Amino acid sequence: MSRNDIQTAAAYRKLTILEAAAHCGVSDRTIRTWISSGILPAYRYGPRVVRIDPSDLNDLGQRIPTRSA
Repeated sequence: MSRNDIQTAAAYRKLTILEAAAHCGVSDRTIRTWISSGILPAYRYGPRVVRIDPSDLNDLGQRIPTRSA
């Protein structure tokens, strides 16, 4: 298996920017802003191929603490 095949296989397990935007219910511009600001990690597989690990999207949300009675 060549290096390129490994990179291609890894890219299929990750989401595109548009898929990540749909998953989060935000625009692709918001995803790009999160990536550029460092909020959301992304992986580059070529000059124009950027992918996002779905587990990183799940880590974005934080539970809001509630006041207990």
